[in-house]
Parts: sequence; C-alpha cells; structure tokens
Amino acid sequence: MYGPQNKWCFVPGCKNTSRSAPNKKFFIPENCSRKVKWFKAARRDFPKSKSTFFCCEDHFKLEADMENYIRYKLIGGKMILKADVVPHLFDCQPDRKRAASTPE
Repeated sequence: MYGPQNKWCFVPGCKNTSRSAPNKKFFIPENCSRKVKWFKAARRDFPKSKSTFFCCEDHFKLEADMENYIRYKLIGGKMILKADVVPHLFDCQPDRKRAASTPE
C-alpha cells in the first residue's frame, strides 16, 4: 500500500508541499464565493474537480491575517485565518513581485 500523496500549494509557482512544509498550510475555504476569491487572487482557474486544495502560509502576512496570531505564537495550536482574508503575497510569481522604490 502506498503512503499519503504529496500535495502542492495551489498557488502556481509555489514549491511548498504537504511534505516539505506540513505545518504551513491552510485549506481552501469550502464556501463557494470565498473559494472563487482565493482562486482569482492566486491567478488559478477554478477547479471542476472536488479535490482538496491547500495554500501555504507564505501567501499571507500572518500577524495581520490571523485571528489568533498572538495565542499561536505564545502557546501554539491551530492557525485560524480571519474570515475575509485571501492569499495576497505571491513572491513565487516573478511578475507579481513588488519592486522596491528607488530614491531619486
């Protein structure tokens, strides 16, 4: 029998997997309108399958995007995202990196 299948972060270009970063994942919301927002933010086509997708924490600013950031840092436990948050950091997609401003 084979072991559990390795799952990739759903953001195109992201290299994180369920094996390389097992504690860095958030499951995609089941609510359809929220799920559509997540897929649009990641520039990914909405899936026709009912596969389970996850998004790694590299696409969030945890301190601002988590409901329980301080508690999580102090005593651990499950990370809980705020209800209206969508992935917004995409350093793995070169065309979406923010260029640093240069002084004139």
